Amino acid sequence: MNRTLPFLAVACLLLPAGCFSSSAPAPAVRWFDPLASARDAAPAGERAKDAVAAIVARADVVPSTFLDREIALRVGDDELAFDDDHRWLRAPHELVAEALLRCGVGANSSDGVTVHVVAFEFDLRDGPQARVRLAVHRGGDPVGDANATVAAERPGVDALVRAAGDALARAAEDVRKQLTGR
Repeated sequence: MNRTLPFLAVACLLLPAGCFSSSAPAPAVRWFDPLASARDAAPAGERAKDAVAAIVARADVVPSTFLDREIALRVGDDELAFDDDHRWLRAPHELVAEALLRCGVGANSSDGVTVHVVAFEFDLRDGPQARVRLAVHRGGDPVGDANATVAAERPGVDALVRAAGDALARAAEDVRKQLTGR
């Protein structure tokens, strides 16, 4: 009986210490769709029918070599970080393709029009803002850039995601104007 008493005493001391030092489980990754608020404004059938009927130009979206579903954070003039806890529901080039379709620019260009995703990021340097930059080319020659930056209305990732949706819509509209001249 004398041997079990020290063992029980040590066990009683270590058991609560183990409970105190265990860390909480990591929060789940949050996924965002910057086009969701605009998508919810109309029924799906009407959106698809209107988008196909309203195509005024065609372009193929070229994905960035380094942008994927991880949200990019501009933290310095020459420094970009990626957020491990927040991600896009789809890759930026897929979001750009949908935004272009919404404003009348369909896929499968027959005259070599491409839209390159250059930037799709949250810029944290001078107050939180969303930034989208698209480079438009026709037959390999630059046509122009579509740049849009929208400041977040309030702190927090949800406001930045909404700003990203606004910036994406503005950049897509600028591409349409460059391709159609109107």
